[in-house]
Amino acid sequence: MAKVIRKKPSILGKLDFSFGNIFFVSAFFAGILLTIFAINISRLTFVTWRIPTLIWLLTGVFITPCFFKTLPKYLERDGFFYQLTYNILTWGGIVAYLFLALNFYFAAGETTKQEVKVVGYGKLAKGRNGCGEPYVDIKLLELEKQLFFPCGTDVSRYSAISLVLQPGLFGFYVIKDKKPSVGDN
Repeated sequence: MAKVIRKKPSILGKLDFSFGNIFFVSAFFAGILLTIFAINISRLTFVTWRIPTLIWLLTGVFITPCFFKTLPKYLERDGFFYQLTYNILTWGGIVAYLFLALNFYFAAGETTKQEVKVVGYGKLAKGRNGCGEPYVDIKLLELEKQLFFPCGTDVSRYSAISLVLQPGLFGFYVIKDKKPSVGDN
């Protein structure tokens, strides 16, 4: 009796390299990456955290019905929660980034200089490969903001921050320059 040799399916044989699969996976990782970029841009923009967060969430909620029948095939799940989570992380991240990036990169108009009083300071938690980023707390335009500085900056000795601001495309001020000072304010 001859022995039948069965080939084990390779891992690449199990993967679906269809256009839809590649598109939805790429969009997901782009949304996550752009969310990180949006957070970095929001550090330099005087916008309340509520606006980008609402854009992030509402975009995902409004786009969910558009992919309601298509997405389960690619998620391999058909639950509404999975689709909503995917759409918030993907499309919400992309649209929130676009909103903040357009405001930031298309800032126009006259720059203004402002000196603001430091109301607090601290450091972020130290990471594995870096230092804890020092920051100062300020209040300007009815917003409390944390301004971050390079590692090694001793922000505790400064009482004010000199800012150069420029109105962004959507009217939210963008920080073009920041310098710590010991000036009286």
